[in-house]
Amino acid sequence: MFDRATERLQHKTWASFNTVERLLLVAGCTACAFLAAALSRAAGVPPTPHFAGSLLAAPDAFTAVLVAAIAVAACTALGTVIAGFLRLEVGLICAAIGLAALSARGGSMRAVLQYASSPSIYAALVVETLILFGLLAAAYLLLRRLFPLIWSARLPAEAIAKPADHDVLSEPSDIAFAIAVYAIAMIVCESLLLQSDAKKQAMASVAVSSIVATLAACQIAPLVEGVWYWLVGPCVVAVVGYALAYASPEGWQVGEVHGMLGALARATPLDYASLGVAGAILGYWTARKWKEEGEFGSSTE
Repeated sequence: MFDRATERLQHKTWASFNTVERLLLVAGCTACAFLAAALSRAAGVPPTPHFAGSLLAAPDAFTAVLVAAIAVAACTALGTVIAGFLRLEVGLICAAIGLAALSARGGSMRAVLQYASSPSIYAALVVETLILFGLLAAAYLLLRRLFPLIWSARLPAEAIAKPADHDVLSEPSDIAFAIAVYAIAMIVCESLLLQSDAKKQAMASVAVSSIVATLAACQIAPLVEGVWYWLVGPCVVAVVGYALAYASPEGWQVGEVHGMLGALARATPLDYASLGVAGAILGYWTARKWKEEGEFGSSTE
């Protein structure tokens, strides 16, 4: 059985981090952002900063994807070394911030569309989204395998043996419902916020929408394991957005996205894989904190 101290440690969130722990998390994310940016510059990816927001649309797509893969692996390792003892998915959020640095260097969706030769660019963006989330999923699976090593000094053996949150639901119907609520909430928020494909607005809109969507899903739908929120939810929304844009591609020649839910296609795959994932993790941490306070109250031990 988990005692209350163990549960609080395993479900630790930003609100319960002390100052030193918060600084370590910020330091890990910052270091990963600089590392990814350095890798990007060294490899010349993108070849023209701020005018090449898609990896698969780059002149050398293989090199661009390889740089992203190396960035995910390196940032996951670096973030885990710096602050991995705080929570299992800290390495993943650091990898997401590393991808955010690549996204900022890449540029907006407008440039991606203007340099494209046909509306099939949207199909390429779907493939790119799946590749990026596949890389993050591989990093997360590795972190789960390393869970006992990361937490061995902080949790008793019975907690280490079960890295996933023990009080979440795992029925396929519950998972599907939670993902659906997340997707609907993110689509609504993003449609309101993402009125321009300006890079800063796109990245901020994806981050805020992902946080709100995760909070909504955790409150409305049954609470499921966090990986479904941060590795499936943003991916589903991105794929839906690009698929709808491909079905109604008017305006792509001048870099504009129109049609139903066009706002979803104004963000690049790197936006969804970076701040979409990071936002979902932060939202999940917050939702878990609310649940903990509801169960245990606000009293301290």
